[in-house]
Amino acid sequence: MKKMMGLVLTLITSVSILFLLATTVNAASLTPGNIDACGELDTQNGEYTLNQSVSASGTCFTIESSNVTLNGDGFNVTYGTGSGAPGVKINSNLINITVKNLVIKKSGSGGSTNHGIQIDTGTNDSLITNNSIRTNGSSTNFGIYLNNFATNNTISFNNITSGGTSNSYTIYLISNSKANHVVSNIVSSQTSSNFNNAIQLSNSTENIIEFNNVTSGGNTNGVGINLQLDSNNNTINSNIINTNAGSGSHGVNIQTGSSFNNITSNTINTTGSNTSHGLNIVSTTSIDNIYSSNTFGDIAGFTVNFATAGIIGTIFTNQAILNYTFIGAGSKITLENTSYAKIVFAEELTGNGANLFGTSNSQIVFGNNSVSLNSTTNSGLNVTANITIYGVGDRGFSDPVILKDGELCDDCSNFTSLIDDTVIFNVTSWSNYSVGDVVTTATVVVVEEEEEETSSGSAGGGGYPWFRPTDKLLNKGYNKKFQENWGILFELEHTTASFLVESISDNLVKVSINPLIGKSTLSVGQENLFDLTGDGNSDILVRLNSVDTRWWKNQADISITLMNEKLGYESTELSLLTTASSIDADVAVDSVQEETSKESRSTIVNVVDETYLVLWTLFAGVFIYLTIFRKYEHK
Repeated sequence: MKKMMGLVLTLITSVSILFLLATTVNAASLTPGNIDACGELDTQNGEYTLNQSVSASGTCFTIESSNVTLNGDGFNVTYGTGSGAPGVKINSNLINITVKNLVIKKSGSGGSTNHGIQIDTGTNDSLITNNSIRTNGSSTNFGIYLNNFATNNTISFNNITSGGTSNSYTIYLISNSKANHVVSNIVSSQTSSNFNNAIQLSNSTENIIEFNNVTSGGNTNGVGINLQLDSNNNTINSNIINTNAGSGSHGVNIQTGSSFNNITSNTINTTGSNTSHGLNIVSTTSIDNIYSSNTFGDIAGFTVNFATAGIIGTIFTNQAILNYTFIGAGSKITLENTSYAKIVFAEELTGNGANLFGTSNSQIVFGNNSVSLNSTTNSGLNVTANITIYGVGDRGFSDPVILKDGELCDDCSNFTSLIDDTVIFNVTSWSNYSVGDVVTTATVVVVEEEEEETSSGSAGGGGYPWFRPTDKLLNKGYNKKFQENWGILFELEHTTASFLVESISDNLVKVSINPLIGKSTLSVGQENLFDLTGDGNSDILVRLNSVDTRWWKNQADISITLMNEKLGYESTELSLLTTASSIDADVAVDSVQEETSKESRSTIVNVVDETYLVLWTLFAGVFIYLTIFRKYEHK
C-alpha cells in the first residue's frame, strides 16, 4: 500500500513539474529573431518571425512592448488546447504593433472567450494583416477583438471565421474604439445556434468598415454588420454582405443611439425568413444616418425596415428602396437624388409598399425639373414636405411658377427664387411638381387627321393658333409648317405638354417646350430628343426640316414624333392599329398615300410661290415705267 501511495505521489509530482515547465515555456520571454515556441514578446522594437508551427494550452503569444512585429511566416499557431483564451494578446497602451502572416486556430470546442487576436485598452496605431483565424468554443468567440479606446488601428486582408455554439463575432470593436480601419477582410460568423454578428461596433465611433466580404449564418439573428450603443459617425462602405440564418438575419442593423453613420455602396443579400431585412433600423435614438447607393440582391424581408415608430432624420441619397415598411405611427425620412431633387418629409410616413424609390415606375420619381409621388397604393405617403429641385436656373420661362400636374399650384410656397439654380418650395399634398409656365388652353384648334388643317382660332387671347394633334398623328410623325407664336398641345402621361415656336431665323428656330424643358434652339437638319417627364427616357423627337425666311412666309418646317412608349390619353386607337397585321398594312398604304399627297401639295405651293414672285416683279416694272419713264418721255 505504501509503495502504491509512493507511486501515486511520484506521478502527481512529475505531472505537476511538467505542467509548470509547460506554463513556464508558454510564458517565457522570447528573443527577437526566429522563434519556435509560444511566449512573451517584450523587447521594444523587436521583430519576431516563426520558423515552425507552435501551440499552447492557453494564450500562445503575449505582446508587452510597443513597436513589436510578429510575423507568422505562414506557420500555425494553435491555442487554447486546455481552456479558453486568446491566441495572440496585445497588452494595453501599446503603439505600433504588427501581427501578420499567422494561421491562428482554436483547438477543440471547449471554453468561451476564445479570441483569435485580442487588442487591449488604449493600443493604437497597430496593423493586423494577412492572417487566417479560426475560433471555436461555447460562446463569445471573437476573431479579432478591439477593447476600450483602441484607436487608429488597421485590420486588413485577414480571413476570419468565428464558430462555436452562440454569440460569435468575427470582428468586434467595443467601448470607445475609435478611428480604426477595417478593410478588405473575408469574415464569416457561423455558430450552431444564434447571435452571429460578423462585424459588430458597440459604443465605437469614427471607424471605417469597407471592402469586406461578410457572411453571417447560424440559426437565428445572424447580422452582417451591427451598430449598437452609440456607435456614431462610422463609415460602412462597399462591403459585400450575405446573411443566411433564420429570422432576424439583417444585412445592416442600426440599434440604440447609433447616429450620423454613413452606409454607402454596400451589396446586401438576406436569405433567411421574411423577418430578415436588408437595412433594419431599430431605435428612435438612431438619427441622421445616411444610406447611399446600396445594392439589394435577394432580400427575404424588406429592403428597408423601420422597426420602431418615431425614427427621425434618416436620409436616403441616390438609394433605391424597393419593398419597405414603416411601423405604427411611422418615421420621418429624406429622399435625395443628387442629380435632380430632394424631398424632406415634414410628417411621419406610414404603411408599406413594393417600390418606393429609385426606378422609373416607383411611387416616388425624380427627373429634370420634376418630382412626383403616387400615393394611390399607400396613402401614408401623402404628407407635407419641402421639395428641392436642382439645376433649374433661368430656363426662359416668361412667368415661372410652381406647377402641380402642369397647372398652377395654389397651395405651394417657395423659399427661393424660381429661377435660382436650386429651387426650394413646400407642398401640402402629393402629385407631380415642376417649375414652368402655365399653359393656357383656351380656343385650341383640334387637328383630327390631316395635318394641314388650320384655323384662325387663337389661344389665350394672343391671336395665334394652337393645334392639338391626335396621338395617332404624333406617333406617325406630325409635320407642320409653323409660323412664329404657333404651337401645339398634346397629352403626355396624363399631363398637358406644349410646343411653341417663338422665333424663326436663318437655319435656326427658337422654341419653348413644357413641361421641364423651357427654351431650346433647333438647327436645320438636326434631330433633338426631349425628356418631358423627367424619368430619363426621351418623350418626343423633334426635327427642324427647313426654314423659309422670305418676308411673305417666314415659316419653319418641323416634324414632331411621340415615342411609342409615351402615348397619352388617346393611345387605344393606336394600340389597335399596331397589333393587327392586316390593319398595319392598311395604315402603311394610307401613310404612303398621305406622303404622296403631302409632296403634291408642297409642289403646288412652291409653284404658286414662284408665280407670285414673278407677278410681283412684273407689277413693279410696269409701275416704274408708268411713273418714271413715261414722265421723261413726255418732257
